[in-house]
Amino acid sequence: MLATPWPATPHPTTNREARDRPPIAEADGWVVAVRGVHGGAGTTTVAAHLAGAWARWGPGPVGLVDLAGGLARRLDLAPGVRAWTDLTAVAGGPDPVWMRQALTEVLAEPWPGLHVLPLAGLVDGSPEPAPDPALVEAVLGAGRLAWRLVVVDLPPAGSPQLDAAMREADMLVAVGRCQSAGIGGVHAALDGWSLAGRGDWSAGAVITGAQSRAPLAPREARAALGERLWALIPADTLELAAAAEDGMLLLDRPDLPAVQAMIALANRIVPFPAQTG
Repeated sequence: MLATPWPATPHPTTNREARDRPPIAEADGWVVAVRGVHGGAGTTTVAAHLAGAWARWGPGPVGLVDLAGGLARRLDLAPGVRAWTDLTAVAGGPDPVWMRQALTEVLAEPWPGLHVLPLAGLVDGSPEPAPDPALVEAVLGAGRLAWRLVVVDLPPAGSPQLDAAMREADMLVAVGRCQSAGIGGVHAALDGWSLAGRGDWSAGAVITGAQSRAPLAPREARAALGERLWALIPADTLELAAAAEDGMLLLDRPDLPAVQAMIALANRIVPFPAQTG
């Protein structure tokens, strides 16, 4: 990852949830769950750009954990990189020191400060079996010790693995398209988070595909979600679509509105440290 200037216009954290948010712990990292509420919401794109932004501008290091499948292809990782199946032997009570070392020294590091644990999906040709829920909890628990932030890419469908990840999560980013089903889905996800006793400050909605010709106008999405809305991501540009196919992050293209929105979103969820020097 090439060095780039500090984001010139960080997104201000002025809403009530941001003001009430405690600082990230110095000892243990946070787990940020990014969950699409339906297929095609762009969840993996959002998760990867959040992780990449934090790895580049802090706080880092960052772990990007795939439970949706297909992240290795999306990031153009080399064939044979360590994945969930390489950790299955230690499910059901792995040594946390060994697990922490494995996460930081064995996993692929496509960019400095960003470690990736992929799960082979249908797009990879040979899908991996879903990891044991106990292993999911062990990996995320060890990830808190290994990284400042753990970003988990979650599928929309419920599963024991998703439930395990949600139990470990400190924050939820619910992702839906700019349409009625997407708005309803993120509302349901955020309501479920609140019913589980989680603080309102720790969960928010991200609406993708926002454009004037979308099935739902951006202003309607804002009105429907109010303070629950953390970001409106503009409709995919040709560059963003091409990057998804080529295994690229576009953090060096803040001129693209979608990229600018995702960088601002990262800074809103967990602010970049103040620039020094």
